[in-house]
Amino acid sequence: DVANSNVVVQYTGGNVIWKGNLSSDWDVDTTANWQLESDSSVTNYLQGDTVVFNDTATTGTVTLTGTISPISTTFNNPTLVYTLSGTPIATGSIIKDGAATATLLNENTTTGTITVAAGKLAFGSGSTTGSIGSGPVSVASGATLEFNRSNVTPGTPDLDYKTTAKLRNVSGAGDIVLTGGAILFNYPGSTVGFSDASSWAGFSGNLIIKGGSEFRTIRNGATAMGTGSVVLGDATTSGILTQIEGNWTWTNNIVLTGASNKILNRSINQAPRSFKLQGIISGAGGLSLEDPAGTMTEPNRGFILTGANTLNGTLTIATGVPVRVGGVPGNADVTQSEAGISGSLGTATVVNNGTLTFSRTNAHSVSNAISGTGALRIGILVGAGFGDTTTQVLTYTGTDTHAGATTLNNGTLVVDTGGSLGGSAVSVLATATLSGSGSIAAPVTAAGKIAPGTGVGTLTVSGNTAVTGTLAIEVNTTADKLAVTGDLSLSGNFTVTESGAGFMAVSYVIAECSGTLTSTLTPPVGYTLQQSGSQLILGKVTGTAFSNWIDDYTLGGQTAIDQDPDFDGVKNGLEFLLKGGNPETSGGTQLPTSSESGTNLIFTFERDDRAKAANPGITVTVEAGTNLSTWPEVFTIGNDTAGSSAGVVISNDGDANPDTVTVTIPKNSALSKFARLKVTGTP
Repeated sequence: DVANSNVVVQYTGGNVIWKGNLSSDWDVDTTANWQLESDSSVTNYLQGDTVVFNDTATTGTVTLTGTISPISTTFNNPTLVYTLSGTPIATGSIIKDGAATATLLNENTTTGTITVAAGKLAFGSGSTTGSIGSGPVSVASGATLEFNRSNVTPGTPDLDYKTTAKLRNVSGAGDIVLTGGAILFNYPGSTVGFSDASSWAGFSGNLIIKGGSEFRTIRNGATAMGTGSVVLGDATTSGILTQIEGNWTWTNNIVLTGASNKILNRSINQAPRSFKLQGIISGAGGLSLEDPAGTMTEPNRGFILTGANTLNGTLTIATGVPVRVGGVPGNADVTQSEAGISGSLGTATVVNNGTLTFSRTNAHSVSNAISGTGALRIGILVGAGFGDTTTQVLTYTGTDTHAGATTLNNGTLVVDTGGSLGGSAVSVLATATLSGSGSIAAPVTAAGKIAPGTGVGTLTVSGNTAVTGTLAIEVNTTADKLAVTGDLSLSGNFTVTESGAGFMAVSYVIAECSGTLTSTLTPPVGYTLQQSGSQLILGKVTGTAFSNWIDDYTLGGQTAIDQDPDFDGVKNGLEFLLKGGNPETSGGTQLPTSSESGTNLIFTFERDDRAKAANPGITVTVEAGTNLSTWPEVFTIGNDTAGSSAGVVISNDGDANPDTVTVTIPKNSALSKFARLKVTGTP
């Protein structure tokens, strides 16, 4: 101030290099442990200095005293290891260069950029102190940012970077390591997008969690933990990765190294919670999926694995925890109500104490050994917001000894040759199919379909079995068989499919049991089904359907189509054709009916399914005319409408019921119109 003859001096900061020649103290304008970069003179540190720690110091042990506020702090130390403790570095940026380690044991409050260009920058050395500042973080390829903290309060984060906003904006291709048993709660970015700016979206390095440490984080995709791999554990320790405060989809690949790694759900409230792991889980380490929050209450959600995983250690599903294998891949659908085309368990040995569900929409194979006390499910239930997985075909070739129930909600489970399925009971719901040539060591109840064999083979069940849905048998040179140790009850539908060489033997045993066999199955047209003790025997009709049918009666030689042994006016051919027909007993045959509709005569009858067999031995026609002596109009009745004359409609009412045949005959202005049903043939 020239007018008042005063001179104002303002310090703008110098560049100083740590020497530590007097002591380990870093204080303010007290101890001359520094050297000016400009002239190499010994100096004190002053607030606003630019500070450098390099290999020229006498000691790498530095104790901060008082408020320390440099413009920047740089470690350029190729060989000298530095350890800083005491009061925080309050301001400025921190730069780590050089191959040697710099460890900060103080609780730093810097807001400037933290750059790890080389070597290791560590916060903490296994004790309870050491914390990063709040500025953006960059870790270059080959460099390491480490948090080495022990946990003081069980279950509570010592590094709570939600409460104190730190480690939110991270970039670079280096490694970030959490070790020492610390719990770090990370709160990256500010929104739930999969790749938001000012988050971890720019970080492509590895996140390594070991030493019993736990990394709790939120957000989706790269926003949460970048695009690199998450490595859990090392050769002697394990790590924990945790979802918190939401339903998240994580896209990182996860590498299992430690023996007892965990992935946890800590998202409390707003049950049911979902947690989608989209990346590839690999490695020979162990993994336990757990829900300490107790909010994974929906068996169709919970942990959802959609990656082509290759893990080959032990995967443990904790008690009560739902795990789904199969979902919609990609950066979307965090609620995950849909099944999808991807997801696997690698070759892991699975200990399932929760609920394990396979919910893919395509054909895939599973060979994992599965044990534990939990439940196994094939397919997620349709409705209530959950997708349909009826197209899933899961071929199981492993050994399953789990103790809980197995439920086939939909799709197909093929227990293949050499595969075995355990459990307390197996339930096949109406939209599901159980198939294969393996073994099932549990009672089976099937409202859906049982289709023994892989191709043609035997499905073996140890336990009482009841099929109320469909028993589907394939016949080639041999036939499928359902073999049961215990009682066997068969009702509902029965289908036969001939493949390859088809029906070669006189008969095949298609079901047998060691206990009581009860069957109400009706064979399809062209086949016979007989019970012999505890065996059910499938045969094939020989000759024509009519000849085999008529041979079952004692008619004194009156077996021709045009004969009437019971003298009821209905000849054998019509008895064979019509519902209720019996050539030994008069009455009961449901005769055709007629009515008028406009200018048409409507002629209707009920045709028994035996009369449309592959070789019925008869020809069926409806003839019409204006008098009872000539029948110029002929309507051919085929197996279906398409194979019949115009005007004929056949309603197929299923294998267990007669078909309704309706013939519409135009009157063509005639005063009278007559129709008759005619059966001919030489069976």
